[in-house]
Amino acid sequence: MEIWTLLTVCVLLSLVRNCVQLASAEQTRTVADLLENLEDYQTVIPRRVDHTGKLTSFRVMNKPRTRTRRGLSKLGTDQQDDENEQIFYMIAAYGRTFHLNVTRNRGLVSAGYVVERWGHNGTVTSSRRGVTSRHAACHYTGTIRDLQHSSVAISNCHGLRGVFSTGTGEEFVVEPARNGTDRPPAPGHPHLVYRRSALRTHGTDPPCGVKVTHRPPVPGTPPPGLPPLRTQDARHRPALRG
Repeated sequence: MEIWTLLTVCVLLSLVRNCVQLASAEQTRTVADLLENLEDYQTVIPRRVDHTGKLTSFRVMNKPRTRTRRGLSKLGTDQQDDENEQIFYMIAAYGRTFHLNVTRNRGLVSAGYVVERWGHNGTVTSSRRGVTSRHAACHYTGTIRDLQHSSVAISNCHGLRGVFSTGTGEEFVVEPARNGTDRPPAPGHPHLVYRRSALRTHGTDPPCGVKVTHRPPVPGTPPPGLPPLRTQDARHRPALRG
């Protein structure tokens, strides 16, 4: 695998790590808060399609399976799992149509990964997160059809949430426009799609007349003097195939 492709995959993994926990911390952030920090975005209706691009369903969520009585509907559950092992999605945004071809990846996120946040004063706070086997079944990786070197990393537990890269320097983020519902007012579930570069970072632009000799780091890179971002434990890290 070429080095730049490897770096792209690493960026996708670091982004999706913060995307897959919709059911907990992400629900505290409102859509309005997000939109205030976006320079540009589009509201879209993702569709589930077959390998030819034909619509099969507007339902894009794959809710974590709850426990049932032993042996109850096991055959039907196994069949559904097989059908969801490989999924095709279509997202139309920014005048283009993206056909996502993704396969379930239970090893995408470590079972005990660590999230580090850097404060403006240089402080570092760490928290260990856990991924249950039920939620791991919602994680997918893949490519965009007809786009060489493209990459996709998403979770579909509560709508589509994750990132996809065209392989030519464009990175897009997709997430539900509201916290996912089985009964939207119209067919499909509204999602936001925006370029990663459109997400504003607080403190990037200095006040008028003030000369700044150091700008805040680019999201995903630690400030000088701080340790690098810890990703997945080597024992749980998914293999990257060339």
